Amino acid sequence: MNHKNIVAKVLFIIGIIKMFLGFIFGIVMGDQVSSYSLSFSWSTFFMYTIGGFIVGMLFIGFAELIERQTETNELLKENLKMNKNYAGGKEIQDPDKNEELDRQSELEDTTKWIIDVSDKERIYHYFQKKDQTVQEIIESPIRDIVLVIVDNEHILMQVGGFIPSVQNIDQYPSLRDWYKEINEHT
Repeated sequence: MNHKNIVAKVLFIIGIIKMFLGFIFGIVMGDQVSSYSLSFSWSTFFMYTIGGFIVGMLFIGFAELIERQTETNELLKENLKMNKNYAGGKEIQDPDKNEELDRQSELEDTTKWIIDVSDKERIYHYFQKKDQTVQEIIESPIRDIVLVIVDNEHILMQVGGFIPSVQNIDQYPSLRDWYKEINEHT
């Protein structure tokens, strides 16, 4: 086994030692139990040997799990490094352009979506608790973001979770133009 993780190496070695010691203790204890008689106690031998084997294999199994997790972690890090400078299949040289492409793709990649009835009920319930009246709920171009008109006030909210949450328009720069257009119409 080629272990890259020190903990995995130690657990693997402990597992091998446990199996070996289980076999040795099986021989010693099998012989001691039967010292009163002239025969070897096979049941005692197998009890210690099988017990040592099972415990040793558990340690080896944990070592293997840790090793696989280490390999997965390294592959993930490599993949993140490779994808760090790519966005939407386009190579990015400047990190600031990456943010710009993300904002553009927020609006380009979305399709028209319809808010779930359960999310609408949560929004109505949310504002009923505050003694406010919801006049209209408008889906934004970004999925799970809605504009709620409450007592002639525009509130941006995120739905899709257990409780709708109020959002700041500054968190969604791609929605500014859409929001201005909605403000003009309402």
